[in-house]
Amino acid sequence: MFFFRSTTLFFSLFFVLLVFSFTGCARKDGRETSVNPTVSGEFSGNKHNIKGGSPPDQQSLLYKAAVESGLQNNASVEGLVDDYRENIYGNLFLEHYLSSRIEISMDKIREHYMSNRFSYVRRSNQVRLIQFLTQNEASAIKIKRTLLQYNAELRMSLLREHDVSPLTVSPGDLPQSLDLLLFSSSPARGVLGPEKTSFGYHVLEVLGFFPEGSFRGLDEVYDEISQELYQSRRAVLYNHLLDSLAAASSPTFNKKGGA
Repeated sequence: MFFFRSTTLFFSLFFVLLVFSFTGCARKDGRETSVNPTVSGEFSGNKHNIKGGSPPDQQSLLYKAAVESGLQNNASVEGLVDDYRENIYGNLFLEHYLSSRIEISMDKIREHYMSNRFSYVRRSNQVRLIQFLTQNEASAIKIKRTLLQYNAELRMSLLREHDVSPLTVSPGDLPQSLDLLLFSSSPARGVLGPEKTSFGYHVLEVLGFFPEGSFRGLDEVYDEISQELYQSRRAVLYNHLLDSLAAASSPTFNKKGGA
């Protein structure tokens, strides 16, 4: 974090960050598209226009203004630019290095699951379901009637329309009235609701009930395992890379000619 001791230095930093904020101009069909059409419009039809061509892009205009104001000679600003460049190149190299060396295969995920299967035991009863939430009862009733038709095409259309996907819930994950529907003395089944809560009207379709002590399936924990393996492998490679780079830049290494 940088601490500014004068108004001039603060203005310099703000101006540099402003310049960087305009580096995201998109290019489409060989023409530059401005990030801010309002600003772009200010330059059209005036002395900044290039005859027979497009107006100069905002980044160039701002950079030229920064140079003309003498900001490039400010040591603090130069330091910020150097830090920015160093971070960009360093992160690009790191991601390229890691992406070419990390591969999480299905076999590795399955092997990890079988080796650590007891860590995926359910600690409580769980229900696999899809949930629809609407703000009026009539819409909720219509959803329930559609689900009760058990028509695969209508069901898929309903899921896409409401952007709904299956989820697994435990007691306490949902409002209390829904908990009572799902985790009563007998396992919940079928289509439930509409049930009104402070969020609106809920319609639930129970896909499966899993008792406490049962194992979570590989399909349920696939993403969890994949992310765990990736982060573990990334940490090992990251530390190895830093050690290698540090050794390569050490005086002893250089004296031995990289031996």
